[in-house]
Amino acid sequence: MEKIREAIQDIKESQIRMESDLSYHIKRTDLLEHQIQEQRKVMAPLYVLDWFKNNYKFLIFLTSFVAGIILIINKKI
Repeated sequence: MEKIREAIQDIKESQIRMESDLSYHIKRTDLLEHQIQEQRKVMAPLYVLDWFKNNYKFLIFLTSFVAGIILIINKKI
C-alpha cells in the first residue's frame, strides 16, 4: 500500500513539473512568435527592394510598352 502511495505521489510531482515545463515552453513560443513578427515588419522594405531588383527589367519593359501604346493612341487622336 505504501508503494502505491509513493508511486501516486511521484506521478503527481511529475505532472506538476510537466505542467510548469509546458507553461514555460508556451510562453517562450509566444515570445519567439512575437519576435518573428517584429522582424518581418522591419524586413518588409528589404523584401520589396529585393523584388524590384529581381524584376526591374520586366517593369521597365511593361512601363515602356504602356507608354508606347499611349503614344500611339495620342497620335491617332
